[in-house]
Amino acid sequence: MRKIFLVGTEHQYQRGEKLSHEFGNFLQKVCIDAKIRLIAEEIKLDEKLVVARVIAKELNIHHVIIDPDPSQYDEYEVKRINRIQFEVMQLFDLDSFPDSNDISDPVAIEYLERMVEQHNKPREKVWLSRIEAENIWPTLVICGAGHVTSFSNLLNHNDIQVSVIEKHWGRSVASG
Repeated sequence: MRKIFLVGTEHQYQRGEKLSHEFGNFLQKVCIDAKIRLIAEEIKLDEKLVVARVIAKELNIHHVIIDPDPSQYDEYEVKRINRIQFEVMQLFDLDSFPDSNDISDPVAIEYLERMVEQHNKPREKVWLSRIEAENIWPTLVICGAGHVTSFSNLLNHNDIQVSVIEKHWGRSVASG
């Protein structure tokens, strides 16, 4: 059975910049309890420390980076973030990209919609293809919290059973 356990978090936790011990303990427990055989991560290839890589080595579990390198974006039809920003600036006749957290702002809405469709979804398809190429189950996928819902939907659509372990690991740990 093709099964994925999904953990959403922030990349600072993956890189061990914050709460590395706690995140490592959490991942180790998930891997043991779920009998994980592959850890797949959305993180840059060149990261020096990746907490999950350390845990995978300790537990003798295969570990892969599934995110395409930016040099591969054209190959996978992933639009670059700065290109999306530029296109939105042109659409709204702006001289610079606004620094707005107002999600009701038409510029922010347009930008977020384009990010999902032109940047995130193509990357998530690459993740899926790389996981399927490994063909090792069950798999633990660690990705940015903002990808959990959309990636879960993609996995379900491709007949992969998904269990979301954490939508945003670290949010309650950091505040508690």
